[in-house]
Amino acid sequence: MWTVLRNAALVAGVGVVLVGCQGVPADYKAPAELKNASVPKLQNYLHETCIRSQRAKQSLETQVLSKSCQCYSQRAVKAVDKADLDFLRDKGYFSDTARPKVLVAFNACGLK
Repeated sequence: MWTVLRNAALVAGVGVVLVGCQGVPADYKAPAELKNASVPKLQNYLHETCIRSQRAKQSLETQVLSKSCQCYSQRAVKAVDKADLDFLRDKGYFSDTARPKVLVAFNACGLK
């Protein structure tokens, strides 16, 4: 039983890493305003980024996505630690170690 669970977790972890790696262009530069952003500003950045990416995937209106993206931005910031937030400030996206925590928030908020 434990072997099955361990293998499932490993496959899921690899999937998250692959999805995360594919989602960031090699030449991506973090917005300059993130360097010293407060937690509320990071939440706003995540909210806006969520809306943009979800609109591209689902072709839904901003108003429809706003509640789910707000849920995601709040849960994601609460789920990660200071080092993860500092990485977000520096790079503009979450680190590989933060992605599993953020994915839980993403799924909990009903995003695709």
